[in-house]
Amino acid sequence: MDQRMSAKGFKRAVATPPSGGDALAAAPMSPPPPEPRRDPVAALAAAATVAPTLPPTRLDVTAPQDPIAQLNLKVRTSLIDQLSQVAAREGTTQKVIVCRALSAAGYRVHPDDLADRGNHRRHRP
Repeated sequence: MDQRMSAKGFKRAVATPPSGGDALAAAPMSPPPPEPRRDPVAALAAAATVAPTLPPTRLDVTAPQDPIAQLNLKVRTSLIDQLSQVAAREGTTQKVIVCRALSAAGYRVHPDDLADRGNHRRHRP
């Protein structure tokens, strides 16, 4: 079986110890243990020593109340063409056109979804 595997270009999953050699020398090395977590008070003191004029950093750890998610729709090409034409005429995105229609139909739509906040580096045809 080893000859067939090597003929196909497969490699062994486990290295065999060198013949006549020390089996411990062929054993894979384990990763070093992780460093212990540093004391936050000591880290703040070190930061104050290095950059005493900088204000302390505050992190907002609260999750957004209404996170952003993605919605994919499969619709007819004719509808996509209509959305594309209207968006190009108004200088906005198809997403904004759809969100405006949903808002007009009575759905609560976040103001950010009614504004074009897309990738402005991309050129529209």
